Amino acid sequence: MSEAAVDPVDPSELEPRVVSALKTCYDPEIPVDIYELGLIYGVDIDPTGFVGARVPAWGGNLRRGKDEVYVVEADEYDRSFHQLLPNIAVVTTLEADHLDIYGSLEAVEEAFLIFAESVPDDGMIACCADDHGAARLANVLRGGPERVMTYGLNAGSMLRAEEVDLAGGGARFTVRERGKVLGTASLRAPGASDY
Repeated sequence: MSEAAVDPVDPSELEPRVVSALKTCYDPEIPVDIYELGLIYGVDIDPTGFVGARVPAWGGNLRRGKDEVYVVEADEYDRSFHQLLPNIAVVTTLEADHLDIYGSLEAVEEAFLIFAESVPDDGMIACCADDHGAARLANVLRGGPERVMTYGLNAGSMLRAEEVDLAGGGARFTVRERGKVLGTASLRAPGASDY
């Protein structure tokens, strides 16, 4: 698959149909990883990725995909992530950031709650159980395990990475969901924060 160089794009120019909004230190490989997983599992999926910063491999802040799935880096600064209406939200961290805007951690937490609750009842919210703020958010969200899932390295994570091997510039680990081993996963990006 070739990546075309594109100029930075404003998210209002996109017409999303299925949106995954990530509140995270964005990994620009996520849309590519989703595409490759689709090839492995025989699913035709080639998501568009949109981030707040320029990604050299993309030649801008947009990776144009070929279908109706959009992966968007959500930004809590000035509450701009409240403009998104994601079907899936992934919260990797929730901390006392942008206090010049929010004034307190409690106000940041309220903003994240509003963002996460914008996910429809048939959508999904994934919160990192390894981050205290994201884990607290997961505990106050409405909906059961079909709507709210935790992930991480902690034993209490619904979706857990185990036997992590960071050799070779990537990461390989066993995936366990609610106690059942699903298999082994590999990521090209190293580091415990990437899964």
